[in-house]
Amino acid sequence: MQRLITFILLIVSFSGYNGTTKDFDIEFSLPGIPDSVCFLATYHGDKVYVKDTAIIDDKGHFAFIGDSLLPRGLYIIAGQSNNKILEFIINDDQHFKIESQYGHLYDKIKIKGCKENRLFFDYVSFINAKQKEIKPLYQSLKSGDDVKKKIDDINKEVTDYQDRFIVDNENTFAAAFIKATKEIDIPEPSDSNDSTFKYRYFKAHYWDNMPLSDDRFIRTPLLQQRLDTYINKITPQHADSIIIALDNMLAPLSNTSEIYKYILWYAVEQYDNPKIMGFDKIFVHLSNEYFEKGKTGGIYHQVVKNIIDRAKVISPLLIGKKAPNMILLDSTKTPVSLYDIEKDYTVIIFWDSHCSHCKKEIPKLKKFYDTYKEKYNMEVYAVSADTSITDWKKSVIKNKLSWINVLGHWSFTADYHDLYDIYSTPVIYLLDREKIIIAKRILTDQLKRVVEHDITLNTNQEK
Repeated sequence: MQRLITFILLIVSFSGYNGTTKDFDIEFSLPGIPDSVCFLATYHGDKVYVKDTAIIDDKGHFAFIGDSLLPRGLYIIAGQSNNKILEFIINDDQHFKIESQYGHLYDKIKIKGCKENRLFFDYVSFINAKQKEIKPLYQSLKSGDDVKKKIDDINKEVTDYQDRFIVDNENTFAAAFIKATKEIDIPEPSDSNDSTFKYRYFKAHYWDNMPLSDDRFIRTPLLQQRLDTYINKITPQHADSIIIALDNMLAPLSNTSEIYKYILWYAVEQYDNPKIMGFDKIFVHLSNEYFEKGKTGGIYHQVVKNIIDRAKVISPLLIGKKAPNMILLDSTKTPVSLYDIEKDYTVIIFWDSHCSHCKKEIPKLKKFYDTYKEKYNMEVYAVSADTSITDWKKSVIKNKLSWINVLGHWSFTADYHDLYDIYSTPVIYLLDREKIIIAKRILTDQLKRVVEHDITLNTNQEK
């Protein structure tokens, strides 16, 4: 439990404390602790926030006292080197004392007051003892069936202990926390031929052991871990599937709850600039369904506006949408409309003759074009971002670019930067005959695979 933690200093001010009211009073006695100052911190998803600081006296005594109840969850005592010294629970009873010996914390720990933490540390001590017992067995696992049986027996002992702990301490956060660490039990399917039953059951009951309505879990490391697993591994990696999963999680929650706000912001951050093409559809859905409808949980209004504005830029450029038309002038100042291209596939590339990445990408695209333009019935509509007409023309001639070459600022239509969300170059879009966006922000090396995949899909649909 020596994991380094990143601190975001949110020091809680107790200037209003008058010395009479103590909504929380948590004392520690840890003789041998090497630090002179320590921090009271708590989790917030995948981050750790500092809530208060305390001076440690020469006997290892220190305390945190305040006149406002601490939000409930799992808390941390951390040292000056950002090292985690101790984890403990803050729930309803916020008046207690923890005593131990630094270096032997969980072996010699004593709790005065707060049943929650007595239970929690009993559990931690039991688990630590079993880990010490099972570790050498794993190291000698090849010794035979006897070792495997001992490992199985210890694991069963741990599982039985957890189950009893959860039942015996049903109304405590200690039990809720332990339950949340366990995977759900999946029954055998009634139909032995139903190969998808276990997956469907697991996905449907994934949150049973950690209800999202309990905001205490936001102050544990479990929420982020489970959320990442649910969204990125258990949910099929398709935009529509992820949208359904997010909606199902958020729908039962109050939009003022902490976990609601956390999930919503988690999704916004993940899909604002997604790693997987087409997943910006999720961001647009979040904007339309939650931010435009005021279901934001109190997120700052300027942030809400920025998200809505960003979604309006992205929305016309989603995979499956008809690409916006551009009418730009070529080198002879003749207007060329994107929509007038009558080819099965149109590649749009936004480029600049001075761009180092473009200097690598343009020759690749030329080779692809020369090789496959007839096979795929394909045209390239190359939009130059050059401000120098001379430089643009020189580059076209030098690279022998025989496709459609137009200049971005010679336009009869709206600024291509706004139309296609262009803030850097090169950027490639792939359109079909109807100018529907098939792919975007890809590189030439990916074009062949995308076109072949689209041809296969169309062939299968015709059958």
